Order: sequence, then structure tokens, then C-alpha cells
Amino acid sequence: MDETSTRPRRTPGAGSLYETSGGLWRGAYVVTDPLSRRRIRKYVSGHTPAEANRRLRAAIADGHRETAAADSPTLGWWSERWLATVIHRIRPATFRSYARVIRSHVVPALGSWPLAELRPGDVERWTAGLAERGLRPSTVALSRRVLAACLADAERDERAPRNAARLAHAPRVEGTTRRRTLTAAEARDLLELARDDADAGLLVVLALGTGARVGELLALEWSDVDLGAGTISIERSRSRGGLGPTKSRRGVRTVALPAFAIDALAAQERRSGPVVATADGAPLIPERAGERWRRLRGRAGLEGLRFHDLRGTYATLALAAGVPAKALADVLGHDPAVLLRSYAGPIERGRETIAAAIGEALR
Repeated sequence: MDETSTRPRRTPGAGSLYETSGGLWRGAYVVTDPLSRRRIRKYVSGHTPAEANRRLRAAIADGHRETAAADSPTLGWWSERWLATVIHRIRPATFRSYARVIRSHVVPALGSWPLAELRPGDVERWTAGLAERGLRPSTVALSRRVLAACLADAERDERAPRNAARLAHAPRVEGTTRRRTLTAAEARDLLELARDDADAGLLVVLALGTGARVGELLALEWSDVDLGAGTISIERSRSRGGLGPTKSRRGVRTVALPAFAIDALAAQERRSGPVVATADGAPLIPERAGERWRRLRGRAGLEGLRFHDLRGTYATLALAAGVPAKALADVLGHDPAVLLRSYAGPIERGRETIAAAIGEALR
């Protein structure tokens, strides 16, 4: 039998095999997509009928294995497919964090677990195991949150009867936060030092003057600055992956600048391209910004202070001065509910300040 010209006899479910006008042999088969449940026609090719037939049988076998896995999915099977869907709806930095948690912490311990059989107690034992391995409490808590997000979609799609991670008791994270804010005097000292720092000075001045996130400041272009109006427009963020959207829809906003920030911007010689830039005017990437910040922080004697803590300092000082929480949340591009939880103390003091001011005005 001449394998280059004779078409093998097909059996039901074995797909079809035919020769194309270009002389190749093509195999066609139908599979059921394990997520959408839709039937999809797929193809393989070969230079001879035998080669195409081998590839066709292998593809059909892979499809059967995938269908079987979808009928009784494990957490590992589901989580990888979940990652393939969330990549299109979350920020790149967030996706990298999700993927790292899933592949480093979830799959090694729970990947073979049947999705429908996972219980809250299993999740609690898993988080306890992560803590015993020496992971930071904040990392353990993040791992549980990512698993809960993964299982929420599984529950929605009726692949899991419950969200075991959400029902599980959260790991203890009390006392693990690294949040720190500067006093007004400390902030003034840092501001004074930043004015003479050619590397990180402008970045720090803008952070203390706007409360913006570092990625938002690194994404600022001079076209976003209106010195006449004393405002900047925040519309994007810069991460290791390049320019992207702000953290949330609230992140797109216009922020009024205090006088010291306006002065710092007005003193800049370059008025095009990125506001915070390298010596040759190129965008400053987050890693280099971090290096510059750590050098300035060391000179200021503020070891351990995160750049993000400047945002917290801005919020704390504003709230303590009596700025309404809702107005501050709008300026920060923040969720008001989270702001209220994070800065309860300053808000209480701010309320007292407002009350005292009204009392003085109407006395």
C-alpha cells in the first residue's frame, strides 16, 4: 500500500483525514472545550497520511485526557486555567503576584486535591503549613486571598460546591504590617533634604505633595502637568512591564499641588517627556527609582521606611488636619471604605479638629 496516496480507513470518533491542495495531509477532529463546553473543530497536518494520522491520534488522546480532567478537576488543573482567564482582567503586576502564589504555594501543596472535595479545614492546614515553612504572615494571608479569588470563579462556574478558602479562618497577620508614617516635623526634614537631591528629590517631593503611588509618579508626563492651575493629571501607572492603567478606575484623577511641589516642578529645566526621568530624559524604571529612594532614605536616617509610606504620611497628615475622608479618598484614588479602616485614628482626630474649628468660628 502506498502511504502517500492511500487514505486510511477511519472509525467513529477517530476524526477525518484528507489531502490538501498543497500536497499536505490534514487531520480534523472535534473536541469539547473543557471550560466553555462548546464543541470545537481542530486540525493537525503531516507530509504523509501516516504522519498526519499519528498526530491526529495523539491530539485526540490529549483531548480525551483533558475532557476527563475537566469532568473531575483538581485544584492544579483549575488554577492554571483560571490564571489564563484573569490575565486579561487584572494589572500585569497583580497577575505576576497571582501566578507566583498559585505556582509556588498553592499547586505544590494542593494541586492534586479534587476541586470539589476541598474543605475549609484543608485550607487552614495549608496556611498553617506555609507559616511553618517560615513564610511571612503577610505572604500567607496573600496566598489565602489569591486561592479565595481562584475558588470564587470555580464556585461561580459550579465546579466547586463552596469557596473553601473564603470559609476558612484567616491566618493571623496582627502586628506584621510594615506601615509607618512620618510626623509633620519628620516630613519637613525629608522634604528639605529632597530639595537638594538630584536623583530622587523630585520623586519624593511629588509623593509628599500628592500622595500618589510610585508607579503613577513614574508615569507622569509633562503634558499631565498644569503649572498655571497648580494640578497634575494621573491617568496611568508604570511598572516593570511598562506603562499600564492605574490600579483601579478611581486612580484616574486630577490632584491639586501644594506650593512646594509647584516650585519643585517650576525649577525643572526639562518640560517634555517624563516628569521623573534619568539624566538623558528617559523614563525612570521602578527598580532604579527604588535604588535612588533607598539612598536618600539612608541619608535622612529613615532606614526601613518604604516609599509607599510617603503616601500614608500624606493621608495621615491630611486627615489629622481635618480633611474629610471622602475628599481625601478621591485625591488618593482610594476606596473610601479601606481608607476609613486604615486611618481610623487620624480620622477621629480630624473630626475633633473640625469640631474645634466650627466652634471657634461660631463662638
